[in-house]
Amino acid sequence: MACRIVASLVRARTKDFTMNILRWLLVAIPATWTNSWLSYIQNKLAIAYRTRLTKEVMKQYLGEEAEGPQGKAYYKI
Repeated sequence: MACRIVASLVRARTKDFTMNILRWLLVAIPATWTNSWLSYIQNKLAIAYRTRLTKEVMKQYLGEEAEGPQGKAYYKI
């Protein structure tokens, strides 16, 4: 598609150039939105995964909050 735009620009065909730019925009705008949406969803999933993993590790190694300080293992780094 880019070669058509360049060719119409070089040949000074304004109507063809305008139509090629409009065709390109018809593809580019939804593609940009889709890529942004996928990136947003991927980031939300990553945060949810890390949060769940952290909570699970804390529960396994430090026990439930209702248990109190007894039976919890604390490690010094």
